[in-house]
Amino acid sequence: MNKKIVNVWEGTYPLIIYTFFLSFCVEIINKIPMLKQLGTMPVQAIAKLICILPMLYFLYKAPKRQAKTKSKIKDGLFILLTAVCLNVAFNNIISLTPLKEWSASYGELEMSIYSASLFWQIVSAGILAPILEEIVFRGILFSNYRTVVGAWPSIIISAVIFGLMHYNLVQFVYAFLLGVFFAYLAEKTGELWPCILAHIVANLYSLLATKFGISQWMFSDVTICLITGIAALVIAIVILVKWKKL
Repeated sequence: MNKKIVNVWEGTYPLIIYTFFLSFCVEIINKIPMLKQLGTMPVQAIAKLICILPMLYFLYKAPKRQAKTKSKIKDGLFILLTAVCLNVAFNNIISLTPLKEWSASYGELEMSIYSASLFWQIVSAGILAPILEEIVFRGILFSNYRTVVGAWPSIIISAVIFGLMHYNLVQFVYAFLLGVFFAYLAEKTGELWPCILAHIVANLYSLLATKFGISQWMFSDVTICLITGIAALVIAIVILVKWKKL
């Protein structure tokens, strides 16, 4: 069989397995009264933890590249700052559009996440979701597709699929934009840990900013929201450009 077809298949069928297996795990856990009564986010956390195990097998089979990171501490700081800035930029800019009004399912999702305790928000959405999703979308899908169509087409394809898998318009746009950043990190570093770190930082910032009203002042005025969003985007671009030259 043609090697390119094999690599496309190797990048695609684990995504299909991930989608159905995660849903299957949620359904099974919800049939156990003791676990179901914990709530949506704890059930999601358990399902994600279970789902990580088979995805590690597909990650092991994915094409490997030579690591390009020189200093994990320095690179980690660049990634942390950029992830926070892009989170602020994309959230602010999206909030100025009617996307949230057009996506009723996004409101339902927000309610299911933020109605849970902060502990389960952090465990499920802040840590386990980024680990699982980065294994699937950057570790498996991007890595396999990259060998077929090259870096930038694979970055865009993986980001589009990542966005679509969130099943609502607001998160599609947000996840697509961040997905480009995560895949860029995978391409630049040749490793998966930067993608996981960036994803965890972005998700945790969103959760904590919402919980403690950290970003509330930015949304109090349209002008402030726009200026801070653009400023955060510019800072993120400057950091990435500087990092690329190091």
